[in-house]
Amino acid sequence: MKITSTEPRDKYDFILMDWKDIPIDHESTIRPAHVKYIPLNNFVAYLGHISDDDWDKATDMFMQALQDNAVI
Repeated sequence: MKITSTEPRDKYDFILMDWKDIPIDHESTIRPAHVKYIPLNNFVAYLGHISDDDWDKATDMFMQALQDNAVI
């Protein structure tokens, strides 16, 4: 899922509740409807883990996006 510094753009996007705990230096938006496969060797740096609460919300919103778009 894409994590970005832009504001939420659709009903699935939300601002990470625990972004300071990752740690990153600014409020960030997770975009559950924007999932892409990226090979592990394409990652430049590891920043940390999102919280369980943020992950639960992200997966719920991802499933909602799939249902709303008739993917499942």
